[in-house]
Formats: sequence, C-alpha cells, structure tokens
Amino acid sequence: MWVFVRQKVDYAVIETGMGGLHDATNIINRPDKICVITDIGIDHKHILGNNLKDIALQKIGIVHPHNEVFCYTQTDEVIEVFKGWIDSVNASLNITTQVSEEEHSDLDFMGVPYYQQRNWLLAYKAFRYLIERDKIPSLTRQALIQSLHLQVPARMEIKKVSDKTIIMDGAHNGQKMEIFIESFKKLFPDKKPVVVLALKKDKDFNEVVEYLSLIHIFYRWF
Repeated sequence: MWVFVRQKVDYAVIETGMGGLHDATNIINRPDKICVITDIGIDHKHILGNNLKDIALQKIGIVHPHNEVFCYTQTDEVIEVFKGWIDSVNASLNITTQVSEEEHSDLDFMGVPYYQQRNWLLAYKAFRYLIERDKIPSLTRQALIQSLHLQVPARMEIKKVSDKTIIMDGAHNGQKMEIFIESFKKLFPDKKPVVVLALKKDKDFNEVVEYLSLIHIFYRWF
C-alpha cells in the first residue's frame, strides 16, 4: 500500500485478495473509501465459510465507517448480511441492477462478454458517484469504450491458432462457470466446443461440469 503513498496518487484502485475481512488490503480504512462488491458465490470454503452468509460476511468486511458501498441485487440472505454490517459501521449501501445501469450507458456492448458487461457497469456506477462527489471530469466516450473492451488475461481470452479458436477462462466454481457459459453462448451461439478442464482438488468438480453440459460440449479429460 505504501507504494501508492510514496507515489502520491490521487486515487488507488485496489483489488481484495481473498474474502475481505481478514485480507491484507483491509488496512485501508479511510472514510472516503469506495467499496465495490461483485456477485457473491461459494468459493474458498476452507477459509471463507461453507455457506453464502459466512462468505458474504467476509466480503462485506472491507467496509469501514462512512464508506460508500456499491453492489448488485443479490440473494436475500446476502443482502441481509450486507445491511447488518453496513448499519453497524455507519456506512452507506447502494444496491442496483444491471438493467438499471444499462440505462445510464449508451455504449455498444456487442462482442463484450456478459461478465465483463456486468462488472463494467457496476464499476461505472461507482465512477459516476466519484465524479459527483469529488467534482472531477468524466472520461471521454472513446476512453469509456477502450475501458469496456479491456482484455483481462485468462478471462474469456480468445486466441487464434492456425484454423482453431481457443478460449481461455479461469472459471473455477459454479457461479463463475455459469457466467462464462452465458458469455460463450452469446458469442458462439451455434458452436459445440471441445473442453479441456483442470480444477484444484478442493473445487466442486460436479457443479462445474453440470454447467458445462449446458453448451452440449464434448469432454476431453487430462
């Protein structure tokens, strides 16, 4: 964190490593911190907990007094945990939907993976709040388009090798695989891919494979 201090940056964007409550990044407790929390799913159970409530409590733990929090509508049990924590630290919770955020953007999302559209729109909402709070200029339309089409390594990353199209993605649980499948079906609606799948031993193999079956794939195990 001290790198940002030494460089005297105006703003720092910091991604939480795992969970949030006990993550090293949670030393940042400034009251003007903005927290963006994406969709909660079952993952890292050996550390974060075996159910959505426990995991949600770890995630919302990044929120400190007077912080502004942005998230999408989630399950009732997750929102209940969020609201309880928010009230206890005197922070503010902003809940939205993807449909609502799409109304604030006139950009063309054609060809952009579904998960990337969803995450970008939530980040854009937080950015609009920052523009209003700190009276900073917005980005140009061209800059917004460039940020929308930013390629994150190993997230729906598409490469051409000879006459083959290879798609790499780090989806490693049911929630992430469901989102990946949704993106794949939109980009390649008539394709039946061959899938090479590798998972760590602690991942829910059956759940992930169940989602893969939704695109009528041919399996190839290694």
